[in-house]
Amino acid sequence: VLILPPAKILISQFPASLQPILRDDKFERMLHSRGRSFDDVMRNIKCDVSGVTDIVAFPQNEEQLSELLRYCGTHQISCMIFGGGSSVVRGFEPPPDTDNGTITIDMKFFDKIKVIDKQSMCICVEAGVMGPALETALKPHGLTLRHFPQSFEFSTVGGWVATRSGGHFATGPTHIDEFVVSVRVCSPTGVVETRRVPASGAGPAEHRIYVGSEGIFGVITQVWLRVRPIPTFRAATTVLFNSNENVLESFFLGANCIREIVQCGLTPANLRLVYGREVNMTGAQSVPASSSVLFLSFESHSFPLDPEMSRALEIVSAHNGVTSASKQTSWTQNLKAKGTTTVSQQRDAVEDAWRTGFMGMGYTRDVLCCKGLVSETFETAIPWDRFEQFHRTVMKTTQETAERVCGHGVVVTCRITHAYVDGVALYYTVVAPGTTGKEVQQWKEIKECVMNVIISEGGTCTHHHAVGRTHVPSLERECGSLYMSTLRAIKRVHDPTAVINPSVLINSKL
Repeated sequence: VLILPPAKILISQFPASLQPILRDDKFERMLHSRGRSFDDVMRNIKCDVSGVTDIVAFPQNEEQLSELLRYCGTHQISCMIFGGGSSVVRGFEPPPDTDNGTITIDMKFFDKIKVIDKQSMCICVEAGVMGPALETALKPHGLTLRHFPQSFEFSTVGGWVATRSGGHFATGPTHIDEFVVSVRVCSPTGVVETRRVPASGAGPAEHRIYVGSEGIFGVITQVWLRVRPIPTFRAATTVLFNSNENVLESFFLGANCIREIVQCGLTPANLRLVYGREVNMTGAQSVPASSSVLFLSFESHSFPLDPEMSRALEIVSAHNGVTSASKQTSWTQNLKAKGTTTVSQQRDAVEDAWRTGFMGMGYTRDVLCCKGLVSETFETAIPWDRFEQFHRTVMKTTQETAERVCGHGVVVTCRITHAYVDGVALYYTVVAPGTTGKEVQQWKEIKECVMNVIISEGGTCTHHHAVGRTHVPSLERECGSLYMSTLRAIKRVHDPTAVINPSVLINSKL
């Protein structure tokens, strides 16, 4: 039986109008205090109940939310915002240094899809709508947001917008920024709704202040998003790059192929390059450990894709890539053709197996934790002109650091997740044997060393996982003091007493 620390605040202290939406039972307090990072999972495994929130609130409308924020602001009660609970950067963990208690605000009742505007191809949704619920509601209208982060099953629209999440697709519109038209935000000092227009040159983009703000300026309650028709046509294949049994050279071959594909104007839906060893770890297929595998696909709702795929394969061939269907001339698959029941049935078999493993990696990581392994990922981005040296340095540092901290048996892999005309997003994975009772300490040491080299070599501290509390020191190094002071100034206007998501994105000192 878990015995939680005594709450610093009680429901009875709150106004009678708010008490019906407040809970303080053990289940809700624990559930709303841990995310999905390695240290979160390990603390749960070890039944560590430190740092648990005191009360969980379930507001059902903006009036209740506004009253709650004003009350907490007046009484210096910290407010953590909870969407789906999928943060891997301690984005909603209660602050350790609060004297007046913490209340976690769950947005689950902000779950309505308010408008589907097919003429403008836009929708208006509340922030608590979960990913699967959104796509289920759009499907009968022939529409999709086409934003599928790895956390899709357990994350919300508001969480995506607050953290500037990145979707599964490698090129074209894939970051949530590119879909957001307008946001509505509730703060202790008032409510703001940015104007819904397709474009504007009226100063800095108003809604961009809140996209990626990670809740520190206020609670996102509603979002207007651009949607698109569900794809009808698809073309896909898998490409193998293998250079003299050298995994680095194989990866660089594939990366240069990707660079040429995006710089010639093609926009594949999938353009993911993965170390062969990582492909084997997912059970997708047995490929040489020295190789890299490129998952290449195109999608369209209105036209066949044979010309796009043919041009991409010309580039693949020029970079010594090998595909099992090199003599194929017709690539387009009609997803509405008779006998087609699911998109996955039209995928390349290896890609489909990889995708299944990819979407289940969060579950796999939990199993690794239970087995005593230290597991972590680092995601970043770098311009093409610095890519090769950056990648060599990060791989070397990660391998050497993990071996120094954990000993032999370390596995370090990488994949390219997103490709841009001017650069690339890299996703590193490390799995190492942990020492019983010291796993979190080992994880912290590896993470700190690798993040230091990523920033020193010119990368970003996060491409799509957000900053949370974990990456605040790296963000300060990346962006500089003037930018961080600007964020603090905006926060002072919205949240004068600094009670909303304290120490997330910026340190708590205003």
